[in-house]
Amino acid sequence: MVEGEITQGSVIPGTVTLVPVPSNPDYEYFYTSNNQPVIVSKADRKVIYYAQ
Repeated sequence: MVEGEITQGSVIPGTVTLVPVPSNPDYEYFYTSNNQPVIVSKADRKVIYYAQ
């Protein structure tokens, strides 16, 4: 779980389990507690996309 606000560019902590994006190995994702997808850069765990 991520505490605080999720914004583009924020870093997701290592305690959050990320799932690889099958069509693009550079990105991973997870779902927030209210089932919103968050796309994260695999290289630095920064949020690339978050549909609020």
